[in-house]
Formats: sequence, structure tokens, C-alpha cells
Amino acid sequence: MTRRRELLHTGAGVVFGVAFVYLAACYVFDAIDSPSIYRVFLAIVSVVLAASIGVNGYRRMTGRSRPALAYPRVNPASVPFDDVVAVTTGTDDRIDAIRQLREAHPGLGLKDAKDLVDEVLARPDL
Repeated sequence: MTRRRELLHTGAGVVFGVAFVYLAACYVFDAIDSPSIYRVFLAIVSVVLAASIGVNGYRRMTGRSRPALAYPRVNPASVPFDDVVAVTTGTDDRIDAIRQLREAHPGLGLKDAKDLVDEVLARPDL
């Protein structure tokens, strides 16, 4: 995405966020002035949505699009072939083999583990 488009998205997001916070405040004050189930529910929903817009805006501004992973990503090429063979021969269930491989190598993605297990299961010589 170009820098100009990025600024446009950020600017539009700020304007939308400020407008939504203003509406949320209006709903809250309306619920306080004349409380009813509908108005209180609307105020709660608008406050939650305004908070999520604020968190999303903060993440975009700081560059933190998602929380950090607990384990660093593992390159599937770095997983020893013998480990994959041992896991697949140790169990009859494909899903259980994928789970065991991911437990043995934290940080290995689900698709990567599936591809490794499928590669070994597709070989008739093992």
C-alpha cells in the first residue's frame, strides 16, 4: 500500500473513530437521562465498539497489527525428517501426528506441520 493511501486510510479511520466516540457518548448520556433496557444496551454496545475502534487505531498507528507470538516461527525445512517419520509411525491418526509434531516443535504452523506429515504419509517406502 502506498504511503498516500496509508495516510488516507489512517485519516479516515481517525475521523470515523472520533465520530463513533461522540455517538457513543451521546448514547451513554441518553441512557443516563432516561434509562430503559434498549438505551442501556445501545450505550454498552456503542462503548464496546468505540473501545475496539480505539484499540485498532492504536495498533495501526504503532505498527502492532497483532500480538506477538508466544514462540518464534519455525521454518519447516529446519524440522528433522526423522522427527516427522517417528511421529507418523508412532500413531495411526493423521491429526494426532500433526498435533505431536507441533508439540515437539513449538512455533511450527498448522499448515506446515500438515504438509510435512502428508509428505511422509504419501511416501510408500516408509
